[in-house]
This record gives sequence, structure tokens and C-alpha cells, in this order.
Amino acid sequence: MPLPEDKTKESPEPHWHWRRRLFYPFVIIVGLLIWVNGPGFRWGLEKIILQKLAAENFSGNFVLEGTALSGISIREISINGKSTIQSIESDLIKIEWSLGSLIDMELESIALNGIHIIIDPEAPKAGIFSGDQGQERASNSKTSLTEVLGLIKGFIQPAEISIIGLKVEVENMTEVSLGSLTHSAGESYYLISDLQSRDHLNRNIYNPESIVTWNQDGFFINQITLNSQLAIQDIFFKPEKSASMVISVAGSKVLAESDLKSSHRISLESPSLSISSLIELAKPDLESAGEITKLEINTSTGSVALEACDLRYEDQEISHASIAAITEDLLSPFEKP
Repeated sequence: MPLPEDKTKESPEPHWHWRRRLFYPFVIIVGLLIWVNGPGFRWGLEKIILQKLAAENFSGNFVLEGTALSGISIREISINGKSTIQSIESDLIKIEWSLGSLIDMELESIALNGIHIIIDPEAPKAGIFSGDQGQERASNSKTSLTEVLGLIKGFIQPAEISIIGLKVEVENMTEVSLGSLTHSAGESYYLISDLQSRDHLNRNIYNPESIVTWNQDGFFINQITLNSQLAIQDIFFKPEKSASMVISVAGSKVLAESDLKSSHRISLESPSLSISSLIELAKPDLESAGEITKLEINTSTGSVALEACDLRYEDQEISHASIAAITEDLLSPFEKP
């Protein structure tokens, strides 16, 4: 008699075994990526910042926030040094980017709030301020100033920039404060507002507003007002090529130009320049008067030309005076040892 057929079949192997083998590594990888993007990135960046500060003889504290894919915020910054820069304090430094902007080597926004820097020019120079070290770095670098500025411009020009409340103290000398510097993303214009300082006679210097243009040719600043009688206008700076500006003294214009090498020129562009206005800026208690009607100094030719009239100092008067000379002492003065 034949045996009954066994109709039972082997049950298939459950699918959850291979799913589990994929699930756990996936969770580990995702967790690792999250850690690298957040806590790991902040931990590594903090270590790098502290090492760089220590290498330049700085110490300090700060709170670091942010991720590798979105940007960083550094709060409650307090840094102290023993060289030229004595201290740096700031409420906030915030830099934002995205994966797309990083690929394009651009930033999306930069914000700095409540920055206070104290500089002691008499302190021993160290680190980046050491002359020997600075010269060594400059000699080892083959990158031109134009290339460096172009790289910086490529990073920050696409970004929205806001700097509010900047103060720089130079011990025993002066103090400079900036109300704000703002820039709209993609524009070539930077707006500087409420720039204040003190001159050598402790008089207030106040510049309500200046517009800085940074394009492929270089920098242009429309005007920097120092006081009611003195302003610097039409400032051009073309890196490694030329620089020029117009100095306005009580309405009179003096042009200063340079090729940033050996040719430097100063010339009076107005019919006259008041000597008393010049003296008022430098030494108000000195009694003197007169008008400069011609001024020309050119280092490329070594020439000096000066004409003045109605000169008066104390009880002495000169109706007219002129000087015209060519001297080698003016030839390429910045190239002399």
C-alpha cells in the first residue's frame, strides 16, 4: 500500500533578514552624516579656530553654532592677545551658504554685529604682525594682489552683507567707529554710514555716508567727509596699477595721483587754495594768511612749482612769491633705501 503523499511544503525564508542587514548600515550611515554635518563639523571647526588663535598668541572664548551645509554663527566672542591686537569682542559673526553656493564658491550672507577691536601700536609685534614672518609669507606667495582681491570679491559680492556697530580703538591715539556697512546680494555697491573718529586736535570727524563701488577695475569711493572744511573725493584705486583722489579744502581742490611705483603727482586744480584754511586744519593758533595760486609736485620729473600771493605771517607781508625747481631728491622717493 503506497504511503500518503506529504503535502507540506518548506516555508520560504523571511524577507526581513536581508532587510535588516540593509537597514542597520543605512541608519549608521545617516547618523554619521548628520553628525558630520552638525556636531562633528562644529567640533572640528572649533579645534581649527583655537589652534590658529594659539599659533598667533591669542586666547579666547566663543560659542559656535551651525552646520556644514548651511553656515555658521559665532556668538559671544571674546579674544585677547599680547601683540598689536589686544582684544576682539563681538556679539555675532554669521556666515551663511548652501550646497549650491559652495559649489559656485560663493557665500549667501555675511552679518557682523557689535564688534570692538583694541589695537596697541606700541606692543611687540608677533605672529602675522611680525615683519620677518610677513616678509617671508609675501616672498613665498606668488599670488598677486589683484588675484587675491578677485578671489575675495567672487566670494562676497554675491552675498548680502550687514556690518553693524564696529569700533576700533588705537590706544593713546584715536578711535574709529562705524555705524553700518551694507551690501545687497549681487550688487557692486557698498554703503558706509555714520563713520566717526577724532583728529590730532581731538576734534570730531564725522562722515554721514559714503558709497564704495567694487568692480573689475578696482575700487571707487565717492566721498569721505572729515569735517566741514575737509573732504576726500573721487577716490580711485586700481590694484597694482594706479590710485588717485581729490582733496577738498574749504572748497579748493587738490589732486593727488600715483602709479603705485615711482610716479607721484600733486597739483592744485582750483584757482587758489587758502593758506589760513590749511593752517586751521593743522594748527589753528598759528596766525598766517595768503593764497596759493599754483602747486605742482611731480616725482617722475623731480619738479616743484609753487606760486602764492598776499602772504602774511605776524608783521611780515609778501605780495607775491614763486618757486620753480627740479631736484633729484624727488625722483622715485619710494624706491630709495
